[in-house]
Formats: sequence, structure tokens, C-alpha cells
Amino acid sequence: MLAKDQQVLFHFRGVPVVQVTESRIRQEDRQEWLYYYDIRHSDEDCGYPCTVEPHVLVNHFGTMATTEPIEIEPDENGDAYLEITDEERELIWEYCR
Repeated sequence: MLAKDQQVLFHFRGVPVVQVTESRIRQEDRQEWLYYYDIRHSDEDCGYPCTVEPHVLVNHFGTMATTEPIEIEPDENGDAYLEITDEERELIWEYCR
């Protein structure tokens, strides 16, 4: 369980990230004051995070918790995701627990 004064690990697109896991965080374990996003891995490598999305069923890499919402606009097909940059990927790998 995370405290409300949880230390910020890094910023993702300007939004404070307080937790990154290599697993799903169950709904009943989520804190009401945090925002949760799933991280999708590539089809070729399950250890290579590629996108951040509101919810991932297939190719789930992990979960990220933030103190503010991340702006994720749907593309022309209605898919809502953000591609992870190399720098962001390094931070995710560094702080995954």
C-alpha cells in the first residue's frame, strides 16, 4: 500500500510517477488518490516496454501509478496509447519492482 506522501520516482511526460511494477496491480489494491496505467511490451520481447495505455489485456509488461492523470488521446482508430521513448524505457526499467 502506498502512502499519500509517496516519493516521486520520475516524471513521465511531466506527470509524477510513484510506482512502477512488472505485474498487474489488482483493483482492490489500488489507491483512490492515484491514477493507474498499464504498460504494454513488444510482440518480440516481453521485457521491452513499448506503450503506456489505460488498460492492457495482451502483452502486459507492468503497471504505473501517477499522482496526476496522463493525457492519452485516442488515435484515428480509437486506440489510446503513448509510445514509450528510449529515455522513458530506461526509467521504467530502473524503477520496476
